[in-house]
Amino acid sequence: MDNVNISRIALLSVVLLIGTAGMTAAVTAVPDARITVSDVTVSPDAAHANERVTVEATITNSAGSPNPVSLNSVELLARGPGIDSRPFASLTDTEVRDELTGLGALSPGDSVTISLTTQMESPGEYQFLVRAHGQGPEEDVDVEVENESTGENETVTRTIEEDVTAQQRTTVTLLPATVDLDVRALPLEEAIATGSGSQEDGEDGGGAGAAGALGGGNIQDIIGQNVANVQNTEESPPPAESPVLVTLSNAGTVEAERIVVTPVIAGEEGTSFVTQNVPAGEQTQVMIDLGTVDSRNEVTLRVDYDTAVGVKQTTTQLTYPPRGGDIRVTDANLEVVGPAEGGSRVRITANIGNAGSGELGGTIASVEAAEGVRPVYPARSFFIGTVGSDDFVATELTAVVNASTATEIPVQVTYIDRGVEYTETITLPYNPAEAESEDGTSGISLLTPGIALLTLTVLGVGGVLRRRYVWAR
Repeated sequence: MDNVNISRIALLSVVLLIGTAGMTAAVTAVPDARITVSDVTVSPDAAHANERVTVEATITNSAGSPNPVSLNSVELLARGPGIDSRPFASLTDTEVRDELTGLGALSPGDSVTISLTTQMESPGEYQFLVRAHGQGPEEDVDVEVENESTGENETVTRTIEEDVTAQQRTTVTLLPATVDLDVRALPLEEAIATGSGSQEDGEDGGGAGAAGALGGGNIQDIIGQNVANVQNTEESPPPAESPVLVTLSNAGTVEAERIVVTPVIAGEEGTSFVTQNVPAGEQTQVMIDLGTVDSRNEVTLRVDYDTAVGVKQTTTQLTYPPRGGDIRVTDANLEVVGPAEGGSRVRITANIGNAGSGELGGTIASVEAAEGVRPVYPARSFFIGTVGSDDFVATELTAVVNASTATEIPVQVTYIDRGVEYTETITLPYNPAEAESEDGTSGISLLTPGIALLTLTVLGVGGVLRRRYVWAR
């Protein structure tokens, strides 16, 4: 930092023109106030272009000053890439980056710390200058004047003030700006149930996860504003049909502004929503409504936003609607019950369970025809109906299996979850040597009793899940 430059405009030899009297005068005494600017710092330490920086400084009225000083103003000036390279003394009032006025008086020995802010568009090295303007107290000064008409000297009293200025500069290098807006999205119900989509690790988002963000679960508290109705801010948003909680986290160094979230389903754009700006280093959450969704789809959320370095775009994806149920199969058992045309008659027993939080409806289990496998009476299929959360239903199916061509038996489970019909297929391994008749040893037990609900992905000794979706019409 440069040494303090104190300039006193003291009017030490000011010539006063007394218009009507035709007299000239010389000032023979002035006040002696002195101020300094010190401890100029810039924060944050690693500041970036297009990031608001704060310049702090301490203004002091020297302890050796006999008089108080009125601190009229403190200015911040800057030189650097893309703004100005002239000496600070050449810069005008219109080139002041920030200014504080009316700061009061400083008694001898007193000081005050001030903060000024600015923002630079380009990276590079800058010089900041903090300049303080003060004024000493009014003081009556005797002035010897010459009357131009008579040529005689006269003594008159004039009141003058001392203007004092002090300044100090510092140098800072601004790094290039970074843009990094992270977007995450979850169906609102899932976000509330799991606590996902909350503030970052360890931070309190005002409650437990999404429920806290919603002010105790009221989804209208954070609903985004429909772009089509953005001018009509007095109307309450309508109830959401397909609510999604979107979390926007700004890990960049510039503010994300004028944010618009647009859902895209099967290539079709839905209603766009606007949300509040996200300053650098901060996070916000907004609830948007996908509208009527009558089939399960991959949804792309496109987020367009402005920054100080240009217009940006990012995306995220989720599957909607969420699944409330979670189909499981336990205690599957195969038993040969007798011969049949083309093979052996096999009885299949199993428990169809629901490990999810939502109810499953229209549930049907059936044997799927395949090479060497033929569903037969009396139980080609089994209507289960509704399977509540944490509930199960025992089922029984029958098929004719040709052991020479079939090594597994496919079983379909069809059900409706939140208006969407799903079909899942499990394959049960079949080994006739292990499946005796009813009057012999027990059949193949794929899942032994006592084992808790198992996922359909792998069934006991080799059951495999194939999953496909059939959309409700």
